[in-house]
Amino acid sequence: MAKRKYAAHIDLQGNEIQNGVDQNLTTAPNNPKEGQFYWNSQSKQDLIYNGTAWVDRTSQGDYTFQNGVELVANTRNVQIKLGSSSNASVTANSSGLAVSVPDASTSAKGVIEIATDTEATTGTSEVLAVNPKQLATKVTANSAITAGTGTVITYDTKGLVTGSSEIGIDAGSTNYLGFDTSTHKISAKVDTTVTESSSKLITSGAVHSAIASAVTGALNYQGTWTATSQTDYSSITLPVKKGYMYLVAGSATIGGVEWNAGDYLVINKDIASGGIITSADVDKIDNTEGADIVRLNATQTLTNKTIDADDNTISDLTTSNLKSGVLQTTVRASSSASDTSIPSEKAVASLVEGKKATFTNPALTASGGQVTWTITTSLAPNCIVSIRETSGGAEVYTDVTYGSGSITVKMNSGDVSAGVYTAVVLG
Repeated sequence: MAKRKYAAHIDLQGNEIQNGVDQNLTTAPNNPKEGQFYWNSQSKQDLIYNGTAWVDRTSQGDYTFQNGVELVANTRNVQIKLGSSSNASVTANSSGLAVSVPDASTSAKGVIEIATDTEATTGTSEVLAVNPKQLATKVTANSAITAGTGTVITYDTKGLVTGSSEIGIDAGSTNYLGFDTSTHKISAKVDTTVTESSSKLITSGAVHSAIASAVTGALNYQGTWTATSQTDYSSITLPVKKGYMYLVAGSATIGGVEWNAGDYLVINKDIASGGIITSADVDKIDNTEGADIVRLNATQTLTNKTIDADDNTISDLTTSNLKSGVLQTTVRASSSASDTSIPSEKAVASLVEGKKATFTNPALTASGGQVTWTITTSLAPNCIVSIRETSGGAEVYTDVTYGSGSITVKMNSGDVSAGVYTAVVLG
């Protein structure tokens, strides 16, 4: 099992050791010290060394405590009595835990009697009940919500509201509908145009005309116009209206205007059949990509440097391509360092290696059961040190003191030969 070695006392300063387990051994450890203890896994005993012999801490006689607690030891059965003889008792034995509770006639204090296999019962307070409809107007058992007494809407067998008058039309009305008293027919008064002041119904033709008029000049996609080999715009079918838009295919130059695939041609005025579309009658929406456009999914070459979007790499880039002052050959102190510069590999390696030093101990002579090892290093005191066994590399926990230019290591030990321990110092 893995373990850590401590060469100095551990001062917990009054804190607890929680969830700890005694050392488990089948035989007593060699060269014990007074107060040393362990658990014998064969005899099942908790043993402590009193300076001359190992003593079983679990068999030190009977103990009796006041305040109604009695502990009977020297047996695997332990009985604890609480209070007077009339109170509850707890008996632990090899079969389990037995609880003895006095009957109800006694006046034992602090005893809660729980009947076997009984369910909890409620008191006399009302219990919230939900009726079959899962609704309730108040918290009473099995009550339902009743409808109010207000007037409700009713209909006749034809689905009409009862109690209402029939629809009537004034013969002299000048509104949307008229009524002919001789034929007893309803007629509609309509407009064939739409005006803001109109008070009549309008025809579908009037609606169509109003919509068409409202969208005059809006872009209206008409399909593709092939520009290849064209010297004018006569290949566009007439008539055309303002706002007609064509997607250009191929390429051509007409009247000094260069058309390329992906551009849009837009008609800017109405031209009837038999007319002629001139350069003044069209506008261009230029969608042609320039030579300097970098596609996200392509390779762009800049001064013999290739930026590959697929691999997210820049090929043939060297440190000589960096702007002067960007590459630093030394790592500077934070007061002079910059977020716009990059340190070289050698600069980083030099910094890291300069922050680490390794030492092995000289021969150490014990004094009062302790040895002292002084390490001289420029990394102190702003550093950390790790002490390890040179053979095997096990970490050893010691008493370490940091001074200016030196580190003092103290260990509880006899004489120590040279090279037994290695100190790794990180600054």
